[in-house]
Amino acid sequence: MKKLLFTLLIVALCSVYVKEVQAVSEAKTIDMSGIVTANNRGLADQNASRWNDLMRQLDSTQHTTIYVPKGVYYFSQTLGIPSNVTVTGEKNAEGVSESSLVFTQVVRGIATRFPLNEMKAHTISLENLQISYTDDASDERSGTLIDFGAGYEEKNYEDYQVLDTLNIENCVIDAKKKGNSTVYLGRVTNATITHNIIKNSGLQNGIGLEFSKNVRIYDNDLSDLGRSGIQMYKFNGSKAEPIVIEKNRITNWMQRYGYAHFKTKYEAGIPVDVMNDSGIDSYGPQNENFIIKDNVLTAGQVNSENPNNTKIRMDYSEKVYPENMIFYTGIRLCGVTDALVTGNQVDLKGRDIFTMVYINSREKEDSTGIISTKPSNISIDQNKFQAEGNVRYPVRIFEGDVAANDKEKGVSFTKNDFLMEGKLVNNGYYSFFTISSATKRLLLIGNTLTMGTRMDHLVSVSDVAYNGTQVKLDELVAVNNTRNGALENTVRGNIGMTDYAYFVQDKPLFTNTNLYTGQYREPVWKIRLLKNSQVVKQADTDVVTKTYTFKGLDTLVVNDGSKYELVGVNESYQEVIRIPLTVRSLLDVPAYIIGTNEYTGTYGSTITRVRLFKDNVVIKQADTDGENYTLKEMRSLIQNDGSKYEMVGLDKNFAEVIRVPLEVKSVLDVPEYTVGQKEFSGGYRDNIRVVRLMKDGKAVKQADIDATTQKLYIKGIREYHIGRWS
Repeated sequence: MKKLLFTLLIVALCSVYVKEVQAVSEAKTIDMSGIVTANNRGLADQNASRWNDLMRQLDSTQHTTIYVPKGVYYFSQTLGIPSNVTVTGEKNAEGVSESSLVFTQVVRGIATRFPLNEMKAHTISLENLQISYTDDASDERSGTLIDFGAGYEEKNYEDYQVLDTLNIENCVIDAKKKGNSTVYLGRVTNATITHNIIKNSGLQNGIGLEFSKNVRIYDNDLSDLGRSGIQMYKFNGSKAEPIVIEKNRITNWMQRYGYAHFKTKYEAGIPVDVMNDSGIDSYGPQNENFIIKDNVLTAGQVNSENPNNTKIRMDYSEKVYPENMIFYTGIRLCGVTDALVTGNQVDLKGRDIFTMVYINSREKEDSTGIISTKPSNISIDQNKFQAEGNVRYPVRIFEGDVAANDKEKGVSFTKNDFLMEGKLVNNGYYSFFTISSATKRLLLIGNTLTMGTRMDHLVSVSDVAYNGTQVKLDELVAVNNTRNGALENTVRGNIGMTDYAYFVQDKPLFTNTNLYTGQYREPVWKIRLLKNSQVVKQADTDVVTKTYTFKGLDTLVVNDGSKYELVGVNESYQEVIRIPLTVRSLLDVPAYIIGTNEYTGTYGSTITRVRLFKDNVVIKQADTDGENYTLKEMRSLIQNDGSKYEMVGLDKNFAEVIRVPLEVKSVLDVPEYTVGQKEFSGGYRDNIRVVRLMKDGKAVKQADIDATTQKLYIKGIREYHIGRWS
């Protein structure tokens, strides 16, 4: 009798499960408490089988919510999620999930279930769940806890998506340091990953993307990660479908992969290279349109090394591994075009800091050949980078390119704060920005460097050939960058052109000139002239030609030692750039020293010719080179005979612009002597070494001379002094 009752009970329970499955097509919400069992690890196989049987019955044309009640649900196999399904758990009063999906083996945990004979799914959500492996699950490298992707041939990069619209929200996803990545998206479009805790990835990343578009990763906490925090591997984003990584907190990446990388290569007899994966990582190639904004990245500890280096040395000895090769990098931008990195905070500590920012090209082989992407239109703007410890390359750049449709878009660093405490390791040149292979255009605008360590160059281009080619930086724009509060423009190496006034074209201010013009570019909107920090004039601007013009400066600009500056402001009247200006005479006419054969001076832009006049008659036209004028054989032209000599500047139409009297000076100034005067002083020119007083052809006194005194109105004049008469 007892045996019969037991059999009837089993039949009754199975009937309930069958009825649940049969009712699926009619339901919009399914409570999983009648299908899977909580808090019983021994039912992991049954739970997985029942879950997947249920998912096979769902009608993908009708949205279904799968409700997982409070409890721990064990599974031994991958759980498939079909189209049009939301899996949601129960939250407590604090908003924390109390519904756990735990895998007893390191398998693909949650994955896409495709319809029969199809490879396309849509509209899947995971909400309010705790998802993990068990602590004792046997580690398998291929396991990824959440794996929304599909297999593909490595050399077949056909652009297609297998999942459209994915949402992962308010989940705790803990891989227990096992398997591969914690979350992987492959060939997914329109995805949002937000308000999650993602931790303890295996050998790979917290979140990994590949062939994915229009993805937003927002406000997540990622920690203790095997490789990178968030990695965009290859073929992610497009011009209209960005990858947005915003307001995430990423802590301690590169914790396990370095050891496995070393072990694999070393034991295969392959030379081991440096590993420096990053908190946020573009690997490439063909990544496009990334927005990396307001994230906080922290890694390492003061006076400590990366744990991979410790473990490698412990297992392989100091002899095999004498020098650390596993490093932290903050943000890595390889194989990407059109990337904006703004408002982020990066804080790296310890003995193994490779770079704060690393930029490089990337290539892959596909069925048609080599696909290569050089980084271009990379904007790194208003971030805070801090490094405390040993830093190899604060910023390192390989193969920076320019956009095909806009040659001005290269690699730019604008208004970033860099703080370094510790040691800048000799990277060849003790440079902050190191160019290690041919780069088209680098813009450094308004960055602040605060550091006490040695730094010899703001920018250095490597002298070592890369791939057999001499390294060159074609164009460097360096405006208003400071080190410890002082302007920093130290550069070295093979640099084609350097521009120190990028947003506003500047040139010297000339006295006696009415007009001052130049080019400007966005974001500058208005240009102002300051004298001793006060605005004295605002320029007229032409928004079509992007030119600015000051009129009426002839009465405003005086060479009197005042400080003149050019200031550009944007449409919010915020200062964009400030440029000190040199004031020069429109026609500089030094005193002529009798007996000198060659005479030189300078002239301004409105003058094209300079002529020497004597008593209002032209006697000589100077040679000019666009800035300097020179008159030769002056010894035969100038006599100290009371004639009036003048220098006249003419414009391109031969009209007189300015006329300046030429002062004629003796080689030795001899003031009038008054009988009874005890001391006598005068001036002399550079070619005089000794001054003596002669009487009837004989020297009676030699003067004391002061070789340091400079008279402002005569270049090179010195003073001599004949002491008290005896």
